[in-house]
Amino acid sequence: MNSSGTGKELFQLVHSMTPTEKRHFRLANPGNRGRSSKSEEKKDKSSGGNKNDENQFILLFDIVEKQDELDEVLAMKRLKIADRNRFSRIKNYLYKALLESLEDYYRESSADAQFFHLINQAQILINRRLYQPASRLLNKASKLAAEKGNGTYGLIVLTLEMDRLTRSEHLDGMEHSLRAYEDQKSELVQRSADYLDLHMIKSKATWLLRREDPKKQHWQEWLQELAEHPLLKELKYPEDTEFTLYHYNLNGLINGLLGKPEEDYRNRLAYLNTYKDNVNFIQRWPINYIIALGNVAGSAARMGNFQELLECTTEMRQFMDRLNIKNRSSLDPIVEVRSHALELDAYPVQSAAEQRKLNEQLEEIYHRCEGDMAEIWQIIVRHGIGRYHFWNQSWDKALEWLGPVVHQSDDKLYPEMQISCRLMYTLSHFELGNDRFLSSYLPKLKQWLRQNGQQWEGLLFLFQQLRQAIQQQSRSFSAEQLNALAAHFARPVVGQQTTAEEQNHSHLLELLNLEHWIDIRLKKVKLPV
Repeated sequence: MNSSGTGKELFQLVHSMTPTEKRHFRLANPGNRGRSSKSEEKKDKSSGGNKNDENQFILLFDIVEKQDELDEVLAMKRLKIADRNRFSRIKNYLYKALLESLEDYYRESSADAQFFHLINQAQILINRRLYQPASRLLNKASKLAAEKGNGTYGLIVLTLEMDRLTRSEHLDGMEHSLRAYEDQKSELVQRSADYLDLHMIKSKATWLLRREDPKKQHWQEWLQELAEHPLLKELKYPEDTEFTLYHYNLNGLINGLLGKPEEDYRNRLAYLNTYKDNVNFIQRWPINYIIALGNVAGSAARMGNFQELLECTTEMRQFMDRLNIKNRSSLDPIVEVRSHALELDAYPVQSAAEQRKLNEQLEEIYHRCEGDMAEIWQIIVRHGIGRYHFWNQSWDKALEWLGPVVHQSDDKLYPEMQISCRLMYTLSHFELGNDRFLSSYLPKLKQWLRQNGQQWEGLLFLFQQLRQAIQQQSRSFSAEQLNALAAHFARPVVGQQTTAEEQNHSHLLELLNLEHWIDIRLKKVKLPV
């Protein structure tokens, strides 16, 4: 690929845009808007360029959009430009024009974008001593800040308003604002601090979820801190919808990490209902509503409520047809991936035909949407598809889907799925008789388990038995070995107090259903009389 660093960034930005975003850009920047300056035409002529070159940045946009991989040399030839410096100017201009177009596109649907747009305009007017129109813009910004209940935004408006009054020497207005500030000071500062703290809570909670490892430094400390945090223990600003959404969503996440499924479900449901009570928030942030439905679906599945899971995934696929959702083309892949992937949790109540249909849908969606999928969802979908083929003894297919997860660089995402993928990957190779591969792979896998803090004796026992079977040139275990293996993975009795290790085994069983594989193997072995 012939490209520079800025060229790569431009390529990534263009290919991240949705069809509606691209259409908005083209409508705002139609072709043939004017000729190049005489100096540029002269440069083009001296460097072999096109004298009548017009609107080159739009042409570059069309070229980059059609390329699967950026090739700047080819782009320069298509644009008939020999001067590399001029080409760089066109690239930079296009990049800035795209950002401005995206900002303009989302201004109406994003309260944050509206707020900072008003602030920027007000600052320009104040600098030009146009104080009256600046005051009107600041009043609008103040209303937006009040709607969000955001103390930080309120402080931004207040500082600009004081600047406007000072520059205009409006002494009466300054006196009024200063007196009002004294009355509001503590609340403004506290709300601002709470919003900042809330964002830090969100970041810590996300880190805890993505790096779920109690032995990792800070993990237990931060989990306990969030479990006792005042902003999560009590809803401090019930009149502020955005703060309420944060409160319930983060409480659900933390309770999930604490192993409290009922509290997790209750908070997830409250988060979803807050959206349903504020339809304008759904229209403003539809992707968050999708996430809210997905969170309820996931927590409902952990409670064994598969009917609610399926109701949520169905709603995810249908709600955009009922509401006037802007930019839905960018949301369609997210909805399809998440709604179908979440239905993997309903496997226990699905028939073989339903499982096959879901797997076919997921494979088609994955191939179509892979470029738009976050790595986390790629892992979830690949694990689900690989598990389906493993259950159905399609060992080659299982390896095809599980391999990329096993060999990815970041193996910390979803630790239990990482374990499950590696277990199925190992057993599939065993079933295919790939003994030479397994001889070198098993020791590495055992080391990987211990490096990642996974001390499940059941897994280690399995790997030991596989190595013995390979050494004995045997394609099956004895009944005693299989019974011992089954005992290591036995599901705890319902209602019985379980240890942390038994809970780990139980959770892995739910992901993998190893008993299914054991049953397959037992059929090939004569049991002792």
